[in-house]
Amino acid sequence: MLTPGRCHCGNIAYSLDWKTDPTEIPARACTCTFCSKHGGVWTSCPGGTLTVTVQDPQQVSRYAFGTGTADFHICVRCGVVPLVTSEIDGKLYAVVNVNTFENVDPSLLRRSSSTLDEETGAERLDRRQRNWIAEVRFTGEENPPMQQSLAHVALVVRDYDEAIDFYTRKLGFVLVEDSYQPAQDKRWVVVAPPGSHGTSLLLARASAPEQLPFVGNQAGGRVFLFLRTDDFWRDYHRMAAAGVQFVRAPSVEVYGTVAVFEDLYGNHWDLLQYSAG
Repeated sequence: MLTPGRCHCGNIAYSLDWKTDPTEIPARACTCTFCSKHGGVWTSCPGGTLTVTVQDPQQVSRYAFGTGTADFHICVRCGVVPLVTSEIDGKLYAVVNVNTFENVDPSLLRRSSSTLDEETGAERLDRRQRNWIAEVRFTGEENPPMQQSLAHVALVVRDYDEAIDFYTRKLGFVLVEDSYQPAQDKRWVVVAPPGSHGTSLLLARASAPEQLPFVGNQAGGRVFLFLRTDDFWRDYHRMAAAGVQFVRAPSVEVYGTVAVFEDLYGNHWDLLQYSAG
C-alpha cells in the first residue's frame, strides 16, 4: 500500500510505502503541548519506506523542543506539520501525521492517545528505533541548505525547584519539561518564554563543587542573556511588580528600549524591545 500525504500547500509531500497492505493504521494522538496544539496524530511502520519531497527548503522550519532529539518539519507557508524525524546513531527515523494523509479510508485508522512524559531519554530513542519508519529518503535538491539552530542554552542553577519558581512565577516563562534522568541522577528541566518557538533554557543544577562558582556568574558580570519582548513597558512593570530586580533603569536607544535585570542568582539579562523598522 502506497500512502501519499502532504502539508496544506503541498510544499512538503511524502509517500509512505507500507510494503504490505495494513488491515488497520495506528493513529497515536500525542498529549504533549506541541502536538496537542498542532493536531499531531502520528503513525509509522518499521518495515516501510518514507520518501519526502520538499519543493522549497527555505519554507520549511525544523522545530525541536524538550530533549531536542526530534525535529518537527513545519511548513512555513501553511503551518502544517506532516512529519517528525529523529537521527539515532547516524540513521534517520520518522513518523507521519495521519491528518496529512490523502485518499486514505478513515475506517483504517485506529485512534488512541499517547502520553510519553515518563520516558527517559534513552527509552525514547530505543522506542523510536523499534517503532518508527526506518527507511527515510528526502528528494528534491541535491544539496539542500544546512539547517541548524540552538535548541537550548544551559543555565547553571543551585536548585531546580527554586529556579523553576523564579522563571515561571516572576518572569512568566513556561515549564516545557521536567523529567528525571536516572542514568545521571539528574532532572531535565526546560523553560521558555511565553510564545517562544526558538531557543529554550535548560536549568542545569550544579552537581560538582567546581560548578558552584558559576551559579550566577556565567558571563563574568556581563549581560548574559537577552529577553526580547513585543511590549517593553508591559513586561517591565509586570516583572518589577513581581519582585524582579532591575540593575539598570530603562533607556531608549537607537535600536530600541532596554533595561537590565538580574535573575535569582545574579546573572544579568537585557529586557529588550527593538525599534520598529
